Amino acid sequence: MTAPFTIPIRVQYKECVICPSKPCRRTRVGTLEVCAYGIAFYNTGSEILTNRERVTTRDIAANLRHELHRVLMYIVSQADEIEPNLSTRRINLASPSSRIVGATVILDKFIEMVSGVYDFHPDRGCSTSGTAAQISLYDTVRRLVDTYSLIKNVRRASRLDIAIDIPRDLAVVTMASPVENLIAVFTDNIWKYSLPDTRVVIRSKPKSATLVDLEFTNIGKPLPLGSPIFEKGYQAYPNSEGFGFGLYWAKVLADHYNDAQRRIDSPMSIQYGQELIDAERTKHIFTIENLAVQDKQ
Repeated sequence: MTAPFTIPIRVQYKECVICPSKPCRRTRVGTLEVCAYGIAFYNTGSEILTNRERVTTRDIAANLRHELHRVLMYIVSQADEIEPNLSTRRINLASPSSRIVGATVILDKFIEMVSGVYDFHPDRGCSTSGTAAQISLYDTVRRLVDTYSLIKNVRRASRLDIAIDIPRDLAVVTMASPVENLIAVFTDNIWKYSLPDTRVVIRSKPKSATLVDLEFTNIGKPLPLGSPIFEKGYQAYPNSEGFGFGLYWAKVLADHYNDAQRRIDSPMSIQYGQELIDAERTKHIFTIENLAVQDKQ
């Protein structure tokens, strides 16, 4: 007689909180798979049984962020010993010490992105009450454009003509940290994927007294129509930098922004489009839609 089919379960979650979308719930009865977050699951029809390894990629990423953040902040403090009054909010490209701080900011955001991809979900982390520090939208964009210009190699753009068309009186006061990280993703993309000697325009487009669209337009190589650019791990070109987490993280951040604020009406969304110029060039347009802003206090 054949023994009944059983699945060893070391840890079971009645409500798995690893991800907000719960794709496991949409699988067919009898599905046994490992989800994108490294959690093995089995759909019994009446419930989802889950099992995680003792140390998952998610755990490694979260601990990486925790441990390395302190090291990076130590680098910043030592740069401040050389040149007092340095700031992570103002990067002076003429100052070697300030450039060290800028490079450290880039590393910190990269580590946060890696940990965020695995550890981020709407029940954790950010203030939704507006108590987070206010950030100037213009100043934040300007600072990140300058900061990411510090990374120089043969695969990154050079000699870009960057125009920032954003009123200086606009501020983000709700969930400022994830908004800044969203801007960092698209700023980094500008330097990664623009063609040299081309123009970049970053502009805000008002939609109401409290909502704007933030648009990033650059000139780069054409992408095949229907490219899944927001999927985790997707790389547009064979020699792409990174490992395809940036735009995926942007989507996760936008989902978190909406869930944390219960944004049902006018939710934030990330949109992409391209306008072909010729066989070798296209205009890439990334838009953060429905970003909440107000006049600076």
